Amino acid sequence: MATYGAALSETFRTPPGMFLLSMLAAVAGAAGKGWQLGGAVSGHKNWPNLFVLLALPTGSQKSVSSRILKPVTDRETERIRQWEETDRPVLEGQRRLAEERLKEALREQRHGSEGGMDVGKLQKEVARLTRESERNPALMLGNVTTAALAKEISRMDHETAMLFSPEGGDLLRVALGLYRERGMDADLLLSGFTGESYGQSRAGSGTLRLECPLISMLGMIQPMLLREAFANEEAAARGLLGRFLSVPFEHPLVEDDGQAPEVCQDAEENWNRVLSGILDARIKQSRAPLEIGCSPEARKILRGAHNRNIQRLNADAEDIRNWLIRFREQCCRVALCFHIVTDRFARELKAQTAICAVRVVDWMMGQTVDMLSSSRAETRKQRLEQLLERVPKTGEVTVRELKRAGGFSEGELRQLCAMSGGVFEMTEHRSPGGGPVSLRVLRK
Repeated sequence: MATYGAALSETFRTPPGMFLLSMLAAVAGAAGKGWQLGGAVSGHKNWPNLFVLLALPTGSQKSVSSRILKPVTDRETERIRQWEETDRPVLEGQRRLAEERLKEALREQRHGSEGGMDVGKLQKEVARLTRESERNPALMLGNVTTAALAKEISRMDHETAMLFSPEGGDLLRVALGLYRERGMDADLLLSGFTGESYGQSRAGSGTLRLECPLISMLGMIQPMLLREAFANEEAAARGLLGRFLSVPFEHPLVEDDGQAPEVCQDAEENWNRVLSGILDARIKQSRAPLEIGCSPEARKILRGAHNRNIQRLNADAEDIRNWLIRFREQCCRVALCFHIVTDRFARELKAQTAICAVRVVDWMMGQTVDMLSSSRAETRKQRLEQLLERVPKTGEVTVRELKRAGGFSEGELRQLCAMSGGVFEMTEHRSPGGGPVSLRVLRK
């Protein structure tokens, strides 16, 4: 990975971290449910899937990620061709034959014939063949709504999919509630990150149930949209943001030197072999994941990283709680991806692999915290300005009215009062006749 990432960085003159994260996401997507890490945390196992978001300005060679994923897209193209030309026609022929037998069995049943074909058994066979003939052989999906994503995952092998979009803004906007009047639409992503069951009921389409959906993601978005997501209180409260490995990349545009970019051929061929080998191994062991244990030394390293972040959380890091509490989990996933690349058939995670994973996640955490601090400060400044507009000078407005008209929560209003430098104050009022306490924001 390091060799190919460095070769891409040198050729396209972009930060090497951008390609490292794209390659990690590619490994996670290719691995699917082929491997699982146990022993890092007592009673818990980790899949290798990752949610990676790269915040990139215009002109940042986003298309190179498609090059990194070429072995996956090539395999997907071959799977779809074989499905369309061979597998589906055979299944549809079997389904039509089963339907004819079912019709004959129903006719015999109506005429009172005994000892005929088992209607119930034939109905189950028709249903099975119908499901199999509707299977989706794809490995990846692009920008989709939650309803479409759930339907497609239900048709994909082992309820496993990779979301990939060089223009991934919609992936994030859908999760944040783009197609809803209010609230987020992230339940499937939350379930697909950990492999938990998911149910969906919609008028006109019935109920859809996923037993163990597993989603990996690689999306490129504008830095502005990532800052917008970081400022979303519901996304933070529900733990969505902590599931993402999101890094902003800022770098100057470079002049065109007139030379066609050429990546080291040996490095690219080696990467393609590695990713293709991961796909082959995943398909061969598709019925059950290869269980990877955690060496005592690796477990100690991961536990130490977790404890350092808990100490940091207990000190003064409430704003990044969602990232800190998932730090070890992200390290486990990244370590498993590294393990799959370097020694995928070994049954134990090595200490050095854990060290590399902790360094990578720690670096990403630092990038995230820097952007988070900036975006939160800007958002609070904007909200304070909105509060100034809604509360007249030397006047007061109830918290209930501010929540209805401006979307301010009580907690947010308390924070804004505290940072206003004495301009605002939260007060309590009770009517002379009794009744509940009325919270108000007073502007001095």
